[in-house]
Amino acid sequence: MPFTKERLRGLLKAKGRDETHLAEKFGQSRAHSWMSGTRKPRADTVGFQLAAWLEVAIEYLYGQAPELEAMSYEKVAARASLAIYLKRDRDNIASDLDRLYEMFALSPASPRTVDDWAALTKDIIEPSFQFAVERHVTLERMQRRSSSAGSKQTK
Repeated sequence: MPFTKERLRGLLKAKGRDETHLAEKFGQSRAHSWMSGTRKPRADTVGFQLAAWLEVAIEYLYGQAPELEAMSYEKVAARASLAIYLKRDRDNIASDLDRLYEMFALSPASPRTVDDWAALTKDIIEPSFQFAVERHVTLERMQRRSSSAGSKQTK
């Protein structure tokens, strides 16, 4: 399936954007012609810019990603923006958390932009991970204390 106005509309909606946002970024004339379907963005620099702005692979934008075709625009937006986020911030994200991110991406309420994935990480995942680590350390410390107290009582 090549680039279509329906795909553009679906992605804009999934990202919480509309034609006004598109016009602010690419100009009123281009936005209107793309949204009405009278013109399509060229698959060169403008196409790459549009794909980057929508946070999707250019292959998907132009219908060359068959593995994504059966997904809703919302799922594509979530998965594509997650892939970009993980690639961009890989040095700051433990690979142990990849499965957790994938689980979040399956949720209907999953983030659909790179900024939203960053906010989820900062506000929920990192504090939860830190809490789990601190809890584990505290439990180990308590276990050692109770073990040493138990061995003193048996002497």
